[in-house]
Order: sequence, then structure tokens, then C-alpha cells
Amino acid sequence: MRVRDWMTRNPITVQARDPVRQAATLLASRRVNQLPVLAGDRLVGIITERDIREAVFCLLPEWNYEHRETSVLDLRVEAVMTPHVLVVQAQDDLVRAARLMRRERLNALPVMDRHRLVGILTGSDLAVALISLLSAERQAGGEGLRDGGFGARHDSRGEASLEGASSAGYAEEAGCTGLGRGAS
Repeated sequence: MRVRDWMTRNPITVQARDPVRQAATLLASRRVNQLPVLAGDRLVGIITERDIREAVFCLLPEWNYEHRETSVLDLRVEAVMTPHVLVVQAQDDLVRAARLMRRERLNALPVMDRHRLVGILTGSDLAVALISLLSAERQAGGEGLRDGGFGARHDSRGEASLEGASSAGYAEEAGCTGLGRGAS
């Protein structure tokens, strides 16, 4: 199995010179946890929700004192992003990529085709791959999944998803009712 078979294609990106506010808006509106950062078409880093949170909380007291008229969210992405990001190639082995993510405690890896960004591999993509493999094993007579066997598919945007699965169902099974959006 190759990374290209499970990655999210054409990831949402942000430019290094864009304001952090723009990255934060994209993260929230697109419901993603990280954005590859480009300078033109060259990958120069990654920005995560955590990077933004840390910038706000670490810089806020000093920032407000020195720059009362400006918000931390007006900084450029390049000031907050993680530079020198680890990447994988589209043709790399998926297991190798998963091991790298686990070892380095990463939630995502930008996927390259030589020097061009072509996708992003996330923990969710790995979960879909695992479920698909276990479902295939189950159909072949192995034990596979014990909880109803959701099938995996890729939608028109190239994003992996699960047939028959809903986040609400997972939340209810985990006893998390009343949490998240729309909770009162």
C-alpha cells in the first residue's frame, strides 16, 4: 500500500505571508487541524491549531503591551508556523509513513511528488485505511472488525471517509452526548 492511495489529495494550503487570522479561519471553516504552508508553490512549513493557540497564549501579554492596536492574528503565518516539516513521498509505503507519524508524534505529513505538494496524510486517513483493511479481512473470512464493519471510500475531493459511519454515532457510543457543536 502506498501513501498516494490513502492521502487527502489537493490539501488546503496557506501562504507564508498570509495573516494568521486567515489560517485560523481556514482551519475552522474547513474543519481541518493543519495547513501546509507555501511560499509560492514551495512547501516551507505547516501551521496547526496548536501553533496558533501557543502564539496567542505565549505572545499575548507581551504583544498587547507593545502593540496595543494590533492582534497576534495579524502576524504573518511564517512567524507562527512550524518550519522544516517532515514529509513523505506519494510513492512511499503507507506503513513507513504511519511509523514516522507515530515515532515523531505527528498528526499529519505533507505528501510530495518530488518537490511538489500533492496531498496530506492525516491520522484520519490512516484510520480509514485500517478500517478498510480490517473490513476486507472480515469479508475474506477473517475476524476483521467486530462493530459492524464500515466500508471505506474516497469522495470526489479525494478525501477518505467511511460509509455508514457518523461522528454522532461515535460520540454516543463513547458516552459523549451533549459535547461539541450545538450542545447547550
